[in-house]
Amino acid sequence: MTERTDGFQHGGNEGNVPSLFWLLPLAVVAIGIRIVTDWRRDPDESIRRRLLDEAPLGSTFEDVERFVSRSGWRYEIGRQSGFADERVPARVVGAQHIQADLGNYRNIPLPLPTRVIVFWGFDANGHLIDVWVSKSTNVL
Repeated sequence: MTERTDGFQHGGNEGNVPSLFWLLPLAVVAIGIRIVTDWRRDPDESIRRRLLDEAPLGSTFEDVERFVSRSGWRYEIGRQSGFADERVPARVVGAQHIQADLGNYRNIPLPLPTRVIVFWGFDANGHLIDVWVSKSTNVL
């Protein structure tokens, strides 16, 4: 009886190791998808609208704090003062505020980090009156 060994290979495992030729383009595509789909890259006004969809103007301080906490962002509470809005004209918004750090994203083509900070301002009765999205890019 003769054994058939057509499919059997001796030696290295070249057939089992994915070629770097395929891995590199797949890695580039995966990173590109992650970069492009990061909503923090959107214009400030688009981010503001997105946040207002979750907590519209008039929402209570507690509702916004619950939303921010559920989102997993680091945040600070200012019950004694509004936030300093640096848009033109600069002004103080509200009687109390929440400030949340939404984290960083990297720019293209230079991978400089841009930090996204959001401020929610509330009136004296604890109702949301404004949201400001602030971005800053570290160039060092």
